[in-house]
Amino acid sequence: MKSNFHKRIFISISIFIAGITLTCVTFLSMYTYRSLERQSNQNLAQLCENTATEFDSLIDEMNKLALYASTSRIVMDVFMDRNSPDASGIAVNQDIFTVLNSLSTPNSSNRFRISLYSVNGTFFSTGIPYSQQYVTDKLTDASYRSWYDTLPVKDNSYSLEAFHEDYWTDTGEKYLSLYRQIFDPYLITSSNGIAEIQCPYDTVRELFQFQDSQYQALLLDTQGQILLASADDTGPFQSFEENEIILSSSPRQGVLDGLIYSTCALNDGYYIVITQSQAHIWDVILPQITVIILMGVVTLILILAIVFTITRRSTEPLRKLTSEIRLVSAATPTLHLDNIDYPDEVYSLNQAFSQMFDRIRAFTDKIVAVKTSEMRAHMIALQAQMNPHFLYNMMAVIKAMSQEGSNAQIEAACDYLVRMLRYTSSYEKSDVTLEDELDYASCYLALMKMRYEDCFEYRLDLPEESIISKLILPRLTLLPLLENSFKHGFHATAPPWRIVIRCEKTPAAYRISVTDNGCGIPADKQEKIKENLDALLQNPDKKISKLTFGGMGFVNTLARLTLKYKEKFHFEILSPTDGGASIILEVNES
Repeated sequence: MKSNFHKRIFISISIFIAGITLTCVTFLSMYTYRSLERQSNQNLAQLCENTATEFDSLIDEMNKLALYASTSRIVMDVFMDRNSPDASGIAVNQDIFTVLNSLSTPNSSNRFRISLYSVNGTFFSTGIPYSQQYVTDKLTDASYRSWYDTLPVKDNSYSLEAFHEDYWTDTGEKYLSLYRQIFDPYLITSSNGIAEIQCPYDTVRELFQFQDSQYQALLLDTQGQILLASADDTGPFQSFEENEIILSSSPRQGVLDGLIYSTCALNDGYYIVITQSQAHIWDVILPQITVIILMGVVTLILILAIVFTITRRSTEPLRKLTSEIRLVSAATPTLHLDNIDYPDEVYSLNQAFSQMFDRIRAFTDKIVAVKTSEMRAHMIALQAQMNPHFLYNMMAVIKAMSQEGSNAQIEAACDYLVRMLRYTSSYEKSDVTLEDELDYASCYLALMKMRYEDCFEYRLDLPEESIISKLILPRLTLLPLLENSFKHGFHATAPPWRIVIRCEKTPAAYRISVTDNGCGIPADKQEKIKENLDALLQNPDKKISKLTFGGMGFVNTLARLTLKYKEKFHFEILSPTDGGASIILEVNES
């Protein structure tokens, strides 16, 4: 019987351990696979980003040379004089080449050709050599003017022309060209010539060559056509052409025809695609998984041997333990193991863990209570702020109306102020309905209408009352957005000024927008807003003193909504190029 007991124990534990080992090996293999795949994708994305940065740096270097050459006063004067019949050719040449030589550093002279030319045949060049005879023939050819007019030149900006045959030699070599106009020094709308910076195809291609041959790189134009490939055979990459998934302004990763790819959009509308074969990733992953499986098998064998030894030696103590367990009853609900050499470690561990979990549970509850109180204190502190300058200005307006004898307007203004002050001084509830917020905002806008009269107008586009009364918001959510329009949006914009508050309910979310016709919010200020928001949410106790409606009121609103709704809250800042700004707050229902 003793042997049978030992056998049952050993078989049961062995099956259990074998199952655990198999599960661990499976999960470890999957984890290794996903980790290596994720690392490979991260390396691919990083390589794509680095290559894009190098290419943008190359374009930036070319643009600096073109900008310096095209805006040089000597160059502008020379090209202006070349349009007059009494220009001095010798002095002109000396001045021009002085400028070109100052640009032609040892690096750029080997990498670029800097050419300045005009429609009437003026031509200067330095850097990569050109064919003088070929240039002379081209400039005197009857088709030169029509060719000149077809160059992709933009006003007040640079433009790129990708990999065309050299215009100034007959070698057939391909170049990447960057153009800038040379304007008249006295009439900036008049172009007297073109500054062209040429970079050889091979120089650009060096950026797309990697030490590890498993990676291949492509340069695509705005239509998805392949402009440059690191591999001579572009056959495997033809499927990337005209692929709308690849052509995205944001980085993308995916798999296409057995190739793992990562894309980056460049500043000039081009795209870089870095690819890696899926087969190569498996060549790396399979050996790792094989090692894990072998280690799992060896580990299982060793564990089973140890279990066999332990269970065999444990048979006798277990028999004694069984005898003691038979003595347990309702009158004696504990084990008397004093005389046993092997105490019940499992029982002791269970008791210890139970006590530990009780302590952890109590400690966790305490932390949750502290954090909850701390968060509410932050939200109350964020709420309890109002711009005193607004009150000063409105008192001045009321005083002016009293001097004019406008009693009805004074009564209305005082009523609006009383409603606003009553609203802001109530701390019984930190949250209010959207309907309450809109009522408060309408009071504020009505007062601003009294202050600015015909220079300001506003409109509220609202759904039915039953909808706006359901959404709960932190108190004083909308006011900072309105104050932002007056303080930052209208200060550099001529009246009349307009503000539109629009609320709508979609099937999935509530959407609130505040739109003005001010000067807009530039991209750098939008980034600053996001940085301030992140800093506030990470250290609210250190940043709370800086949050006032006159300072970071917009960040105030975003912080309070984020603290309340977390991932259910989203915001967006739209600032069209023709002016104005629209701040959109969205709260998901799910």
